[in-house]
Amino acid sequence: MKSATGYLELLVLSLLIGAFIGGCASSGSTQSTNTGGGNSSTSAFGNKNVPKVCSKPVSDVNTDLAEKQELGDIHLQLGVGYMMQDKLNTALAEMNEAIELMPSSATAYSALALLEIRMNRIDDARKSYKRALRLEPGDPELNNNYGHFLCQQGEYLAADKRFQCALANPLYKTPWRAYYNGGICALKAGELKQADIYLRTTRQLRPDLPQTLYYLADLSYQRGGNLQAADYLKRYHESVTPEAESLWLGVQIARKLNDQDMEASYTMSLKNLFPDSDQAQMLYTQ
Repeated sequence: MKSATGYLELLVLSLLIGAFIGGCASSGSTQSTNTGGGNSSTSAFGNKNVPKVCSKPVSDVNTDLAEKQELGDIHLQLGVGYMMQDKLNTALAEMNEAIELMPSSATAYSALALLEIRMNRIDDARKSYKRALRLEPGDPELNNNYGHFLCQQGEYLAADKRFQCALANPLYKTPWRAYYNGGICALKAGELKQADIYLRTTRQLRPDLPQTLYYLADLSYQRGGNLQAADYLKRYHESVTPEAESLWLGVQIARKLNDQDMEASYTMSLKNLFPDSDQAQMLYTQ
């Protein structure tokens, strides 16, 4: 559903930005003591100490790494910012710079995958997710995001395995995300029992998330619980602005209930608010 997907995407982007800022805050240089001793092998001139010019002090190496990390984080933040502004080519350039500076950053590859999805580079996005997972195979949010991606490609079983990986991590601070995505994916796959478990758990963890009500309404409708579906949808529309998808679901539920007043209300709203939508056209064909 459009509104729910957009809501989740903003959450993911916010999470990424938070991770970048956290990375910058913790990337200070590591202090170390340099004794200046070097190796004790004898040189051609009889000097047992390797001159300092031949080796870089450890503190300088650590400083260089910290500077690369800090600069990489900056490019990554810029890339996410440009992506949110729909300046996708500029965002891609910034993210490639970030990865060049931080080739071991799973967060950078995960952000790149989101951008590649926006650019409809699906194969590239899959590769970026796999690179990220090789670096951080147990990261719960990364597994959740990859599961969401797989579900969008119709790979429902593989997607559910990723959601399960995310939920298996006891340190996952926002498990409702994986339950929510898992519920939507199970609903698409026709796994209604699993969808019910996921969505009800989401509702328990995040009772303030109205999008869950829409999917519970759809689930109840598919299971034949039309009165419950009507109640869920009514509560959903009390929380958010109706969309063509939700109004069309209302029409279908009303028809199952033989409620002509309800059907007329949803039909009128659909025609008036979304006259050119696919759902409005279905009023005349179904």
